[in-house]
Amino acid sequence: MNSGKLMTSIVEPIELCLESLDPAEDERPYVRCVALAGGTQGLGLTAVGGIVWCRNESASLLIWVSADNRLMLLRSDEMHRARLTRAERFLELPANKPVVALHGDVIEIEGRSFRVHVHGVAGTVAPPVRLTLRRAQKWVAGAALAAASLAGCRTNAPIVDPPVEPAGNGFAQPPPDGATGGQPATSPSAPPIEVREQPPAPMPRPEE
Repeated sequence: MNSGKLMTSIVEPIELCLESLDPAEDERPYVRCVALAGGTQGLGLTAVGGIVWCRNESASLLIWVSADNRLMLLRSDEMHRARLTRAERFLELPANKPVVALHGDVIEIEGRSFRVHVHGVAGTVAPPVRLTLRRAQKWVAGAALAAASLAGCRTNAPIVDPPVEPAGNGFAQPPPDGATGGQPATSPSAPPIEVREQPPAPMPRPEE
């Protein structure tokens, strides 16, 4: 029976890794994260490049998933500067306008840089975890999910130094075929950077 409410598509959480490009972090540059639907408490970066989880009020750059299941970046007014680089293109992120991020893009914040590795739909929702993978090549391993996963967000849980998870032989390896959405967007034919007009609306409560 039609309830009179509009049907909405299911927004799938996206698993990704943020690879610090700081040479000082070559031994453990990869932090595995999960981006959630826009309008919820989820993943973000502080103005100085710290990773926060379920503390949107502490984040100056939110990382979330749009209604059409795209990975999005949203810079707040509090962050003075953030840049997204894709191949030869770059964009100074506008405040309060969502920008689509692709696998292989680089986020620059106040002297810190992160390469985005998109692994596809997340099997579970879990806080950020640092992988014990040294930088061997530009790919990050498609490692198994942490044994201690989380069914939802933890409140009041900022993550500046995420816990460490052992993985593989200690070196980054190519992810499984199809797990990253294709080759990194580093070729001259990479698509233009897309800016959207509207930030995400708060997610309705289940009873609404």
